[in-house]
Amino acid sequence: MTNALALGPGSRLILVDASSFVFRAYHQSLNQDPKYNARPSDGLPTGAVRLFFAKLFQFVRDGAAGVVPTHLGIVFDKGSRESHRRQLYPEYKANRSETPADLRPQMPLVREAVRAFGLPVIELDRTEADDLIATYARAAEAKGAEVVIVSADKDLQQLVSPRIRFYDAESGSKGKPGYRPERNLDVEAVVAKWEGLQPGQIGDALALIGDTSDNIPGVPGIGLKTAAQLLLEYGSLEALLEGASAIKQPKRRENLVAAAEGARLSRRLVELDCSVDLPVDPDALALPAPDGRRLVAYLNALELPALAKRVAKELGVDADRIPPDAELAASPTTAPGADGPVMPPFPAADPDAYGLVATKDDLEGWIAAARAAGRFGLHLHRGDAGAIGLGIAVEPGRAVYVPIEHRAGGDGLFGGLAPGQIDASAAWGAVGALMEDAGVRKIVHDLKGTAKAAGRLGFEIAGADDVGLMSYALESGLTGHGLPELAARHLGNAAPDPDGLRGQGRGRVDAEAVAPR
Repeated sequence: MTNALALGPGSRLILVDASSFVFRAYHQSLNQDPKYNARPSDGLPTGAVRLFFAKLFQFVRDGAAGVVPTHLGIVFDKGSRESHRRQLYPEYKANRSETPADLRPQMPLVREAVRAFGLPVIELDRTEADDLIATYARAAEAKGAEVVIVSADKDLQQLVSPRIRFYDAESGSKGKPGYRPERNLDVEAVVAKWEGLQPGQIGDALALIGDTSDNIPGVPGIGLKTAAQLLLEYGSLEALLEGASAIKQPKRRENLVAAAEGARLSRRLVELDCSVDLPVDPDALALPAPDGRRLVAYLNALELPALAKRVAKELGVDADRIPPDAELAASPTTAPGADGPVMPPFPAADPDAYGLVATKDDLEGWIAAARAAGRFGLHLHRGDAGAIGLGIAVEPGRAVYVPIEHRAGGDGLFGGLAPGQIDASAAWGAVGALMEDAGVRKIVHDLKGTAKAAGRLGFEIAGADDVGLMSYALESGLTGHGLPELAARHLGNAAPDPDGLRGQGRGRVDAEAVAPR
């Protein structure tokens, strides 16, 4: 391995279709014991990250398809639904389901895994990974380097050449549904797999066959064998379509003539763009020596001890003496044998930094931010008759209160709704979907009371941690486990006592009548 090496003859570049591998890792993790798929301290999903990291470590150490890399590129989709293909055909990939809720918070962690290896995250706005891989592969090929493309996407087999091969690792378990054997394809193997077609003809074949995974229609009644037969006879898709009226089989002729323009569109959809503006220079993909401390710090932060010890042993470091990555760790802690705290001090609260949410659009924005973060602080503010608003915190110093059912005047339950609030039905409907999403962790105080109030609104709280219960369990010898006490003890911030906002004696008002501020 080397730290700085220009691509050229003798170089070996492995290009990994990261998005494909992450989804494979995710589905593989679902077949394993759930206890291995979440961080123990806070329940953060980590199953896909764990398997992705292990595979990436294998690529770094051992390579793929018998090739040990001098250069390694980990390539991601970014905004593929906004790519030029979607502009050509709005139904392109429209059949794809949304990213699973418990995979969404893992995607940033996957990118951090790549960085922990000292590698750049390769992605480009509104660009599919296929086109980035195609451009890098052709650039390396032109420099005389050997290239291995690691992916499950058959579209990339179009790129296979004497210097470029396609590799897809074995997937699933033999004898069980979904099993797929290893594919290690050079030009000869691609020709055999595609019924005699050369790699450069695969795009024409895909235009005829279609691709259900990408929602590319193709021509009815044409599979691989027929497509290969026709293309070997006519030479190209365009020659076939121009001569379709002379085809003897009536149904085949009819389908080709009727679907000619659709086939031409499909051909444009499966065409790989080999001239994308590359976000990282190909020479910058030189594989650095792995930093054992950095990798183990990452794994310790995700609380993956078995993998951390394995990596530490191979790289000659002591996993027990390396503190977790402070940016990724679940909570403030000090690792055994580490020097000092591994989490930075919590910033002092700035009341002016927090605000009120008064529109549905703003609320949706905060819900999106909570989903993107994968976890958030939740306070369901309750009055005498149930929940009247909620607080959302997505990161230190970034939080809001959403008043929903505060009342005007001092009559509390019997006053009219205070102005400047979101329609209750719309607000609770949007909030309910977030509350029931187990893939987004809620950090609450008094989960029992929060869940009871949520139940009155018709939704459940899924995937939550109760800091009050944690305090009782971990600090039972201390007095005061309320939210104000915990904020003062652990964060050094003085949180206001909700009861203090209501006043005292005869001047005390219902919680509903407290003006949001």
